[in-house]
Amino acid sequence: MCRPLTISLAMASMLSTVVTNTTIAKPASAARSFKAASNAASLRPSVFKLTHNPTLRFEARRGVAMASAGGAETQVQKSEEEWRAILSPEQFRILRQKGTEYPGTGEYNKNKAEGVYNCAGCGTPLYKSTTKFDSGCGWPAFFEGLPGAINETTDADGRRVEITCAACGGHLGHVFRGEGFPTPTDARHCVNSVSLKFTPANKS
Repeated sequence: MCRPLTISLAMASMLSTVVTNTTIAKPASAARSFKAASNAASLRPSVFKLTHNPTLRFEARRGVAMASAGGAETQVQKSEEEWRAILSPEQFRILRQKGTEYPGTGEYNKNKAEGVYNCAGCGTPLYKSTTKFDSGCGWPAFFEGLPGAINETTDADGRRVEITCAACGGHLGHVFRGEGFPTPTDARHCVNSVSLKFTPANKS
């Protein structure tokens, strides 16, 4: 992964000007210009970091997950041992090892109750029941997640796009687009039931 440059935009511009000026300026004058540029840059309260992607990328490694910018506000950091302690073997296999449950066997595949589907690993709300639809694929299908709750990452082979919980990095499934389903987004979030925990809506 490309590392962000730590030089500020203002500093880069000033250094460029200094380098240009040194071709015609006297050594003492060039030194003073460089010192002035450095001092001016150091007084700026913020420094922009340039990356190949302006948004902070989601990063999950060794069981440590952090939310990306614009995603869930929470951060969940657990070691592999801690995840094993709180998850069932099947949940660990799917959420932390990117496994897949057998089609048609999931607890929520046919669930039509109103409520919210949360991450089974950290409890973060992921999907509203109003976005769930019957795709006939054998896994719960949603046409969109809650804002900032889902991260998408293209698989290494480039064939599929993985979806994960933005708060803990737990594997949910994959998202497919352009399949022609009559939904507002023409997208299908194909999610493992094991990755979810359903909370029924309160009815008064």
